[in-house]
Amino acid sequence: MNNKVNFFDDIERLRGFACMLVYIQHFALVCPLRFIYNILPTHLLMGEGGMRIFFAISGFVVTLSLIKKLESVSGEQFIDRLHSARPILFSFYKNHFFRIYPVVFVMLLIMLLFLSLTENNRDFLWPLLRCPIDVFFGIQNYSI
Repeated sequence: MNNKVNFFDDIERLRGFACMLVYIQHFALVCPLRFIYNILPTHLLMGEGGMRIFFAISGFVVTLSLIKKLESVSGEQFIDRLHSARPILFSFYKNHFFRIYPVVFVMLLIMLLFLSLTENNRDFLWPLLRCPIDVFFGIQNYSI
């Protein structure tokens, strides 16, 4: 029996811990026993910490995946390797773009429709239209 722990099993455990932090905060905010939110230390309940763990894991996994793809690039100088890596980088970022942006645009349209039907004031329009730009540059959570 192999008792060796895989490195990515630990990453998945950390991801599960982050998920539990976010879940506990959401549960504490909506549960009828609101005193749970007041009793437990808020720094333990903060889903913000869970989201930061998710961002760190995502950055690690994306970087590791990109490094593995770039290991096959050959060349003596940095410029030569960079030039030969161009198709790999383009394909990598194209795949990530088309995995993330369709969801962003669908949610943007749903929110635009919902808010235009329910709100009389149009102050929501600029922040909502800025959302895809924020997602593209990775600053969405900070801009919200």
